Amino acid sequence: MTAKFLPALCAAALLACGTALAAPPHTLRTIEEAAESPALDISMTSSTEGRVLARLCDRCEQLTLHVNSETAVYYHDARTDLQVAKDRAAQGATVFFDPKTLVVRRIVLWD
Repeated sequence: MTAKFLPALCAAALLACGTALAAPPHTLRTIEEAAESPALDISMTSSTEGRVLARLCDRCEQLTLHVNSETAVYYHDARTDLQVAKDRAAQGATVFFDPKTLVVRRIVLWD
């Protein structure tokens, strides 16, 4: 009895594969970049505004990233404020930012 349905099952599988291949391709886009800074180069113009200078690689150009009141700072998996980032700048950090706007989303401080 299953031999009767085998051609129909194969046809259905081929139809499903053809439909999947005909679908429009999805494109990947970068929504976030990360820069590792052995010494965080951060300067603040106020308690919530400032800038971070960072490079994505040793030979890459230096980027000026913008820090604002929505920038999150994490130290030991706990959220803290921008002053802690400034105080611990010599220990380094990973800076995550929006590549289109160059706004820092979060700073993860190292030990």
